[in-house]
Amino acid sequence: MTTSVKEQLNTDWQKAQEVGGQRASRLREILKSASSEAFTELKGGSSEIRELSREALAGLIAYLKMQDVSGEATRAPQASAVESDLILIEAQAGGETTEKALPSWRQLLTELFGLVRDRRADWIQLLGRQVNRYTVKVDSELTQEYGDRYQRVKEQFQKARRYSVAAPSASTKTATEAPATPVEIEVLED
Repeated sequence: MTTSVKEQLNTDWQKAQEVGGQRASRLREILKSASSEAFTELKGGSSEIRELSREALAGLIAYLKMQDVSGEATRAPQASAVESDLILIEAQAGGETTEKALPSWRQLLTELFGLVRDRRADWIQLLGRQVNRYTVKVDSELTQEYGDRYQRVKEQFQKARRYSVAAPSASTKTATEAPATPVEIEVLED
C-alpha cells in the first residue's frame, strides 16, 4: 500500500506541475500582451502630451504678447493677424490642411525668454509695487498689534537702513578713485 500512496503522490505532483506550468504560460502571455499594449499606449500618449503642451505654451506666449504688464488685454498687432491670414491662404491654395504646424520647443523657449527679457523691467517694477503694498499692510498690522514697541524697533531699523545706504561701498570707492597714471623711472648706474 505504501507504494500506491507514493505513486499516487508522484502522479498528483506531476499533474500539479503540468497544470501550474500551463497556467504560468497563460499568465506570461497575458502579462506580455498587457505590457506591450501599455507601452504602446504610453508611447502614443507621451507624443500626444508633447504636442498638447507645445500648443499650450504657444497659446500662452500669444496671450502674453497681447497683454501689457498690468494684465490688461491690448490689441493684437496687425502684422501677426495678416501673417496668419497669409499662411491660411497659402495652405488652402496648396491643398494642405489649414492647421498651422506647431513651432519647435527651441523656438517656443526662445520666444518665451525673449518676452521675459523684454518685460523684465516692467515685471520688476510691478513686483516692487506689490512688495510695497505688502510692506504697508504688514506695517499697519504690526502697529496695531504691538503699538509703541514696534515703532521704536521700526525707527531703529530705518536709522540703520539710512546709514547703510549712505555709507559708500567698496565697489563705489574703487569706481570714484582716479585712474592710475604712468610713472617714468630713470635708473642711474654708479
